[in-house]
Amino acid sequence: MTKKTKGQSTAVATPRAYVGPTILGVATKGEVYTNGLPDSLVAAAEANPLINKLIVDLDEMPNAQRDILLKRGVYYAAYKSI
Repeated sequence: MTKKTKGQSTAVATPRAYVGPTILGVATKGEVYTNGLPDSLVAAAEANPLINKLIVDLDEMPNAQRDILLKRGVYYAAYKSI
């Protein structure tokens, strides 16, 4: 997403949330990131690409949490694999 300000285009980080299980030193379940993802989470996602499935836009967070709670769908499958 970009935001124009007086003829300039600046990148604005889209708020994202981590809906996976807590990974000590990396991410906490339900944590919201408004200024991009922390380096520790990016590195963990490179090592285990399923983590990327559990980093969602805020509007998708309720759906992901529901699927994990109901133990169904792609979010649950990724959650269990972490």
